[in-house]
Order: sequence, then structure tokens, then C-alpha cells
Amino acid sequence: MKYRIVLLLAFLILFSGCATFSLPKRIVEENVFYSTGNPKIKIEMPDKFIYLGNTNNFRQGTSSFDYSQSTVKKNAYVFVQPDKNNIVSRGLIIDIYSISSGDGMWLSDVFSWMKRRFRAGKQKIDGTYYEHAYLIYKHGFGKKIEALLDENGYILPQCKILGGLGRRLNSDKTRVIIYYFENVTYRQSGSTDCKDWYGKVDFEGKQNRHINNFISRQDDAVMISHTFDKSILPLEKAQ
Repeated sequence: MKYRIVLLLAFLILFSGCATFSLPKRIVEENVFYSTGNPKIKIEMPDKFIYLGNTNNFRQGTSSFDYSQSTVKKNAYVFVQPDKNNIVSRGLIIDIYSISSGDGMWLSDVFSWMKRRFRAGKQKIDGTYYEHAYLIYKHGFGKKIEALLDENGYILPQCKILGGLGRRLNSDKTRVIIYYFENVTYRQSGSTDCKDWYGKVDFEGKQNRHINNFISRQDDAVMISHTFDKSILPLEKAQ
């Protein structure tokens, strides 16, 4: 009997170790974000971006998924490019949301919260479809991200152009959203007054050209691929 108990305990310990080993690893190495699973993704960004760190939090229920009793875990990875006054000229936030308990699933519209979005649609990146949408945005990105900015001495501009790329995973329990944003004044020769931008969904003249240039810069700044060799990763740095 004792022999059977010892074998059972050994099996449970081995199984637990294997389960832990198989958990996805997420690493930032030389301005490249790697996630080994759920989702498996590699995101490269410009050298001028500074990685500030990651935040995580849990919340109960949201309008973005069915069944309000579900619990959502959110991990956010934050990168910024400040100007000489430490105001963020542009930045990147990688959000990974997982429904950790309950029967909820993500709704099909990843950017349902963007009420005044423009140029929304889908695009194929490295063989995978992503939803995209854009917004003139005046708010922050949550208390934890704002605290991370404060700790490093950076100031978030009030008026931002925000572009999002997002998708649900096959299970509908996880989604990834990559937000790229710029201070509305960044590389801009037209109006920098937020009241001339905020709430608009149609743009003309210099504003339209600036939006086009913003989208081009986003494409250059966010390089996504879904295949990479896991063996190259320093997993001891995994977060």
C-alpha cells in the first residue's frame, strides 16, 4: 500500500512539473516581444522604443465578452519613445487578455469599445487575420500603466492617435491587442489643437495625409510574425 502511495505521489509531482514547463513564456529581448504560446507571436519594434515593463490585473466581467460572471486576466507590455521633454511621442502596448474562470468568451468585435473609430476592417499579417481600427483618443491606459510611466518620469500626451490590431484565438478564451499610438503633434505640420481632432471620423487635407502617414508608421513600427525558434529564447527572463 505504501509503495502505491509513493508511486502516486511521484506521478503527481511529475505531472505537475510537466504542466508548469508547458506554460507559455513571454519575454522581451532587444526590443522584440516573444510569446511562446496562447498566442504564439513575435513582435519587433524600433530601437528607439524603451521597454518600461509589464503589468497584470484581474477584473470581473466586461462588456467585451458574454457572461459577466467570468474573470479576466490582462497582461500589458509597455514601450515608449519619449521626446526631449519626456513627453511620450509614440508608444506601443501589447495587451493579452485571458478568461481565467467562468463560461465567458470574447465577442467577435475586438474594438467594440471604440465608439468613434474610423477605417475599421481586417488585414492579413503573416497568414493570420487581424481586426484593425483607429481612434482619436484623449484618455489614459489604466492606473497601472500610468504608474509605470510616472515611475520612469514619462508624461502621456492628452491627445493621441491610436491604432489597434487585434484578434481572438481559436478557443475564444484569449485575445491579443496591439495598440500603437502617437502624440497628435508627432511629425505634424497641421493643427495640433485636440478640439480639431477629437470625435472626428472623417478627415480631409493635411489631417487626412497625417492619418495616412500615421498608419504607415504603425506598419513600420509593428512587425508581427507567428513562427520563431523557441530555443533561441533566454527563458530565465520569462515573465
